[in-house]
Amino acid sequence: MDELMERNAEFDWAGRKRPDRRTTQAAVGVARRTFLLVASLWWAGAIGGVTAWGQSERRGLHFGSLGRTPQTIVYPGGMLVLQAQLANYNSTPETGMIVATVDGVQDQQSARRFTLAPRSTRQIPLYIQVPQSVAGKDRVEVHAVLYIEAGGREVIQDQQGEPAEQRLVLNVERLPSQAALIMDPEPPRQNPWLWPLAPPHWSYELVIGARVDAGASRLTASFDRGNYPLNRGDWAAIKLMVIAQPDCLDDAALVDALKSYVAEGGRLWVMLDHVPCERIRPLLGVGQAVEQVDEVELNTAVVTITGSYMQLAEEDRRIDSDQPLRLVRVVQQGGRVTHAIDGWPVAMWMPYGYGEILLTTLDAQAWIQPRQQTPSTDVTMEAAYTTQPWAHQVALNANADAGARPLEDEVEYPSQHIGNPVVPRGWVAATLSGFCLALVGLALWMWRVGDLSRLAWGAPIAAAAFSIGLLVTAGYVRRDVQEGVARLQTIQVAEDGSQAIVREQGAVYLASETDMALESKYDGQARASDEIATGIRRYEVLDFQRWRLTNANWPAGLWRYRSDFSLPYTDALADAHLTDEGLRIEVPASLPPLQDPVIAFAVGDPMLGQVADGGRVVLADGSLRAEGQRWVSGTLISAEQLRRVQVYQQFFAPVERGRVLRRVVHGWIPLPEAGPRWSRDLAQRGSGLVSVPIRLRRPPAGQPVYVPHGLVQLHAAATTSGQTSTFDDETGRWAAELTMEAHAALQFELPDEILPFEATALEMELDVRAPHRAVRLSCTLADGTEYELVTLDSPSIPWKKTITDPRVRQAVRDGTLQIRLDVSQRTDVEQPAQASNVVTWEVRHLLMSLRGAVARSHGLTPDA
Repeated sequence: MDELMERNAEFDWAGRKRPDRRTTQAAVGVARRTFLLVASLWWAGAIGGVTAWGQSERRGLHFGSLGRTPQTIVYPGGMLVLQAQLANYNSTPETGMIVATVDGVQDQQSARRFTLAPRSTRQIPLYIQVPQSVAGKDRVEVHAVLYIEAGGREVIQDQQGEPAEQRLVLNVERLPSQAALIMDPEPPRQNPWLWPLAPPHWSYELVIGARVDAGASRLTASFDRGNYPLNRGDWAAIKLMVIAQPDCLDDAALVDALKSYVAEGGRLWVMLDHVPCERIRPLLGVGQAVEQVDEVELNTAVVTITGSYMQLAEEDRRIDSDQPLRLVRVVQQGGRVTHAIDGWPVAMWMPYGYGEILLTTLDAQAWIQPRQQTPSTDVTMEAAYTTQPWAHQVALNANADAGARPLEDEVEYPSQHIGNPVVPRGWVAATLSGFCLALVGLALWMWRVGDLSRLAWGAPIAAAAFSIGLLVTAGYVRRDVQEGVARLQTIQVAEDGSQAIVREQGAVYLASETDMALESKYDGQARASDEIATGIRRYEVLDFQRWRLTNANWPAGLWRYRSDFSLPYTDALADAHLTDEGLRIEVPASLPPLQDPVIAFAVGDPMLGQVADGGRVVLADGSLRAEGQRWVSGTLISAEQLRRVQVYQQFFAPVERGRVLRRVVHGWIPLPEAGPRWSRDLAQRGSGLVSVPIRLRRPPAGQPVYVPHGLVQLHAAATTSGQTSTFDDETGRWAAELTMEAHAALQFELPDEILPFEATALEMELDVRAPHRAVRLSCTLADGTEYELVTLDSPSIPWKKTITDPRVRQAVRDGTLQIRLDVSQRTDVEQPAQASNVVTWEVRHLLMSLRGAVARSHGLTPDA
């Protein structure tokens, strides 16, 4: 037996002799020492500049690779974000520059300057402007080259005998529609034969299912701690940001970036079943709040949907689950609740600038169900789950393409400031007045002399003298055009007043080709017109915020450019108070006085404001609506005001799928000193259109106030049969040229800051053009009965009425008044549906102003 055991220890199962244990240990030791020696030599060559095996030393900067980032996406006119792997093998800091071009367009470059510490490696983000010429192409090549400064000029870095360059081929997307995620990491994958199976990552599956249901790609960008997008260029292609992880909101820089992103039109989705309500307070705007009451678990519930044109049966709105589903019960202010369970919000939308914040409170598992079939053969359009029928509208709205903001198209305002000016109106008026006075004086003198015949030759001489004066004046002002830049800035102050987002359109006139740069120390970018055919336009990022736009040969003549950037402010909010004469708005001290103000508090009902106290105060009583050609007040309109009227008309023009700012006061200010500046001394012209959020203060209880119609929001109310299509909630506009009868359920809403409100009188105004039709306007009283306000037959002029009925005044106490507008079929024919001609009708506006006082809501304080 002992011999057999010795033999088994000496030979393996195949009869081969086993190696001696000591021999094996020695071989392992030799291998370990060899590996450590090779690793040490490699490390010395990589870091210390000494290479093994007789290779030449590495010195200077090294361009290792060019790669994608989570938010990499290529689309025409967009911003492409890549990352470059760089190394410095020298013992001293080295400075270089990466220059990138897209699709071989050499006259449009993007560059990033950097400095690397000695013997270090670093990944540097590259922000590359994509030219419009890539439209219609499937793929493009990005070419990046490393430059260093030698002998006072930029030269390509030599990298082991070859130019230091990298190339990357990317697909072109037609529309930027990327989602970004910040959520807890997905659980590790589990073998399918192990039991019990790990549950899916429900939050992730909800986002992917919602995107596929909306027709968007499932490809998303995920960000971890320390890798959050902070630069404006990082957000260029992100259209939806989803947060289901609370710790990220502890990062103040990310919170500021999120506010800028949403204010510019982005959508932010926060899952409150993962993120506590107190974490999102810094993200909300003026008059907005969300607070948690408690949380419950449920297995069965019925979802109530409001604000939708489609009505679902109860079985399609029912939730049944074997697993308990968590619902965070919250109360909210300033948002729009579209889905609720037993009156508790499930999905609510908070408007913020041009964007929206979607807040959901229900467990993600309740929103989705297994998908039965894939809508496309494209792998990027596959998802294991789909949203429930009641949640489908949320999926569509969250992933819908954001509409354009106002003034996205090129406006003529900057170009109108460049060119040969005309004689000012004041000078012409003074000359004509002087001529008339001289003519009257000459006539009186000749009458006293007794010889009026001399007036026949005296009047032409006076006319010729004053005409010569006008010609001399015109020649003085119509001298050679001065080199300069004219700018129009739209300045959108953030909801919390801490910063402003500026979009600038500029026109530059140069007498000859010039080498200059547009430089800025604020986060942003600039892009010159594609029509410029001289020189090489280069957008250079110098560091986290500093950038510049350069060209060694800017063309002579007139050309255009655009830029956008952020400016810091301090409490730039306009405090507003209600008086017995209307609204009084105080311009924040951090801004200059306003000129030609327009108040846009309620959507679709802008009011002209009157300036007082040197432009530090704006007054509005609703007597003048801003519409048509009326956007500035005053009897004598200057040429600058005419240009501002054109800008206002374009600013308030309806934009497809676009959002509008609300609760703001617009006005004109001089161009801020901060912002991009040209390195050449150019004459500065233009002005800025600023939009300042209004912070409405609550009046003392019992103080008489007048609430202008511009503060009362009109909404399309939801009924059992759906929601009217004659009025658009998003824009506050009525549909034009309607032909069918309509029964519109509407609702007036007062600002939350004045509730409850004891009205003493309601001033109603209806402007409807409805030939051969009967129009009836009614409201719903507190007891649910209907109260007829007026019935009109073929109305063609506005109807106005002051209502003092106590039943109607009581109905508006809680801040809402239900309105019903009925427009009949044609009354001039027996069968309107068979009439050969079409007679259209339309509503111009429906307004309500109120007089009264804020009532006490409780007895705790005298002003409650």
